[in-house]
Amino acid sequence: MDGSERALLEITDENMAIPDGWVDGIVVEGVVVEGDVVEVVKKVIRHAQLTNVDGYVLSSEFLNPEWLVTPVTIAVDVIKLRGENWYLEEYQQHLYEDCGVDIYTVFTKSQGSKALSLGSLMHFIDPKLISPDSPLHYVLPDIEPYFRGVDYDPTSQTWNIENTWKKAKEFYTPFASELMEVYYGQLTKEKFFNTFFTMFEGITEGIQATQYDVMALLHKFNGIYLREEGGAFFDGPGANEINENINDLVDTLDDFSRLIWKKSNGKFRFKERVGTRNRDFTLKVWLSHIYELVMAYDGPNKKILYLQKHLEEITSMTSKYEELNIDRDRKECEVREAQMGKEIFKVAMQLFGHFTIRCMFGNMVDFYVKGSEFNIKIVSSPTRENLERFFGHVGLITPTSQYDRPISLTETRRDRLRHMYGLFNLDSHLYLPIGDIKDDINRLDLPIGSLVAVDPPSPIGGTDLKSLSKNIGEIYFLIYDRYARNNLRFARTESGVTKVDNIDLFMKNFRRDQTNMLNVIKKKAYRKIVTGRYLGDDTDLNLWYYESVISLAQKDFNMIISFTTDANLRKQCEKFACSHDYSTTLVFEQIQDPLSQAFGLNIPFRIRITQDDLIGITYNAYGDLGHIPAYAITDPKREIVSSKNKETVQLLEQAILNIEGGRAKLIPMVNTRDSMLGYQFFKPRVKTSGRYYTFLPKWPGQPLPGQPLANQPLAGMFEIDLINNYEDSIRMLDYAVNLMNTQAKKNQMDFGCVIKPINSEIDDGIISFGFNRHGIIKVGELFSRQGSNILTDDYNSEDSFIILGIPFNEYSVEKVHVIYPWGAAELDIEDYIKFLNERWVLLQDHNILWSLQEFTEIYRNNNPDLLNNPYPNFRR
Repeated sequence: MDGSERALLEITDENMAIPDGWVDGIVVEGVVVEGDVVEVVKKVIRHAQLTNVDGYVLSSEFLNPEWLVTPVTIAVDVIKLRGENWYLEEYQQHLYEDCGVDIYTVFTKSQGSKALSLGSLMHFIDPKLISPDSPLHYVLPDIEPYFRGVDYDPTSQTWNIENTWKKAKEFYTPFASELMEVYYGQLTKEKFFNTFFTMFEGITEGIQATQYDVMALLHKFNGIYLREEGGAFFDGPGANEINENINDLVDTLDDFSRLIWKKSNGKFRFKERVGTRNRDFTLKVWLSHIYELVMAYDGPNKKILYLQKHLEEITSMTSKYEELNIDRDRKECEVREAQMGKEIFKVAMQLFGHFTIRCMFGNMVDFYVKGSEFNIKIVSSPTRENLERFFGHVGLITPTSQYDRPISLTETRRDRLRHMYGLFNLDSHLYLPIGDIKDDINRLDLPIGSLVAVDPPSPIGGTDLKSLSKNIGEIYFLIYDRYARNNLRFARTESGVTKVDNIDLFMKNFRRDQTNMLNVIKKKAYRKIVTGRYLGDDTDLNLWYYESVISLAQKDFNMIISFTTDANLRKQCEKFACSHDYSTTLVFEQIQDPLSQAFGLNIPFRIRITQDDLIGITYNAYGDLGHIPAYAITDPKREIVSSKNKETVQLLEQAILNIEGGRAKLIPMVNTRDSMLGYQFFKPRVKTSGRYYTFLPKWPGQPLPGQPLANQPLAGMFEIDLINNYEDSIRMLDYAVNLMNTQAKKNQMDFGCVIKPINSEIDDGIISFGFNRHGIIKVGELFSRQGSNILTDDYNSEDSFIILGIPFNEYSVEKVHVIYPWGAAELDIEDYIKFLNERWVLLQDHNILWSLQEFTEIYRNNNPDLLNNPYPNFRR
């Protein structure tokens, strides 16, 4: 065989067209020794996927001949090609060694008249691409199949489903762990369980919010498990490719809505208006619509053009195929129409992916409009009753059922979830109606998809393919249920109301979801305010304003009990996740945009987020959770907040010991959220009642009756002495940290603190360091201005405090003597502050805050001796 011969890449029994002058597939050269005769043999390995050392597929369709004028060694930094089509995505195991390249590939080798499907590790010695007209040669070693025949020992069958191994003819052998990562990448079994839970068990039944995790991994969910290839897995089309195909095919919202089985109002398309009548929208009508869209296409999309040519060729075979005639009958097919329908269905799967199509059938594909383009999004399932209606209308049948018809989804949880897995991930099927006929002639088959979460210790067997799929679905449920009960399943729905059974799991999931959204907002806000110098070149002003914005976001995302108003940020984000909008503007109603003040306006700050910003994050819509009693979440919240705050106290203790030798002043300050003021300390008004600032520490000295306010001592100062008064000092630090992590009421101001030397003056401009819950505040970045405003204290509406702006521009020390377990070291104060901040950010990176009531009951009322007002039950 010379270099002019071609080896075509074969996919699902269809040869992909290859341009003239190119080679695709592998020409192999081996040595056969029989006695004294040595013969060099060349063979073609077809149905192959070849990778370079970096795991990227090398396919002639994506190789540029201009790159190959001179010999090019396949190396990580030389060629990195990745086809965008599902059959060209990387999936191989690849290893690099000094003597060459080991590449795992699945291929079909011709051996006489018999084709053997093998998986093998093949060793390439210095592989080179020489020219587009020359084959790729390598020394053919003894080919050792990667997947060997399996001996099924009854004693090793941990998963013994009805003893099917005794008579099994079909087997699924679990992937080796190293191949699991190669094939599935980021789609781990845990990730699959999480997405399955949010899609089908739901946080609140019936709220169909975007599944951003699924959208990021749609190419994996649309992937195909090929049993015939020794268990290989090929990626399917991802979101970008599907959107490109859709926008090349459709021009109008109606065309797009018909494609995803929706009406323009978002409801499932059972019927549609044709002329003056409402007519059924059926599987036959849907396939006819896809056929018309593909055949009308005249653009440059190579994939659509190839599929169009395929349909043109079979349409010309009138003895076997006939175009779908929906004028004659919108539901029933003739035999030749059904044959055509099967081909159109294959085309649809290549364009949109089998998982996407299943979601279309279940009214779980929605969209948003980006510019002039439609973009799909996968949303969580509707109510089980509606999902059952939708699948019943289409006729989708799961292999996990013993009946060859759509099943009920109102059964037990076990049956419902294994059926759901079968409907969306196993080889489900439908029938194009031809009377009572149910046969291969009118059966539309969906492939087996991702099996990443089916991970038994032994192979799964079945008497035939259907029983194998049924057993896979059963085992999936058993593995998933164990994981869900320990990690996911915290709620149930009764009469349309979500009941939270496992508060600890609820808190874990709620915190994860809100933190993920908050992280998106943090990035957007930092880019707009700090990087973009939103308020000018004053760095400390921009940092202060950024932290003020994030503090408000933390509080709004922490609203576990219920939405307060439409201004609540969590509510805004959840509405966006359920909308058709590409972007939304989040309005921070409780914090003014300083730029508007120059024009005498009171406009709240705004941030724009897009659907693209959220792709890949785990985020769920919880809705209004007002039915959860406040007391039910106090204990798990205490565990989360207290553990974090305890670690923060330990960090503060070590910092005060290292910097100030253990003795320092701790002074709370309030973030006014006013760009004319920034952070401020307190001076109390003098009142005969003696009721001053019930949440703040005692002030040094007594109020001075009859003296002007400016002469009164400061309120709220803790004297920390870790050497002589350790227990009280730790209580003071604990109190300050928990006050800082409390949701304030009314004007929503936040607390921070400064640590100063024990003998320092309040206005000397010197600090050891400052902090708020977002991090350590560096010298020069603690924003505070002089002003004449009189503000209302959050916690005592009848009293006020006077503004006292202090510029902190000097650290109390230059060097810090730090004692480590392995010895002592002396650091510059700037380096030590940087170290503190890195630790602080990790400790304080949580989105669960105390409510004012919780803080009062747990901390204020238990520490009256430290406070300005000593009466724990005092209420104004």
